[in-house]
Amino acid sequence: MASQKSTELRSIIYAAVSLALCLVLPFLTGNIPAIGQQFAPMHFPVLLCGYLAGPLWGGVVGVVAPFMRNLLFGAPVLYPQAIRMAFELCVYGAAAGLFYRYLPKKPLGVYVSLLCAMFFGRLSWALAQFILSVLDKTQPFYPELVVTQTVTSSLYGILIQIVLIPPLVLALQRAKLITKY
Repeated sequence: MASQKSTELRSIIYAAVSLALCLVLPFLTGNIPAIGQQFAPMHFPVLLCGYLAGPLWGGVVGVVAPFMRNLLFGAPVLYPQAIRMAFELCVYGAAAGLFYRYLPKKPLGVYVSLLCAMFFGRLSWALAQFILSVLDKTQPFYPELVVTQTVTSSLYGILIQIVLIPPLVLALQRAKLITKY
């Protein structure tokens, strides 16, 4: 079994690679907001970070990635997009790691942890939008907006995540690259 120090180092490396992927993957969508929103390229590395490095690092990468990407590349727009994304991605990474930690490491457990992380991440996006609407009257909160922004507009990304992430996590388990749990 890996020592505590090497396990923590591995988690930091996974988090750093995940953050780097959060910065680079959106370039694959050509920085076209409609396409980027459909495929949600920053969600993949944050979710994987939760599985690989645990809930703490998954949450940290989720919070930092939208702001760092805004500072480096100007996208996503800081207000309100990056703020909402920081809430959503933080919960994505933390929830993926938490649910994975406590559910069986079998295929069903991995799928359930992913679906729970996706649900709670989108719920946190709605909460962030609600908070923004209370603080800033130019940011309306409509329930249909939440459904449109969090589910309908990113349906392809949701489907791709469901198809790709669990088999990848299971393969990483078999390769003994997920050692923290």
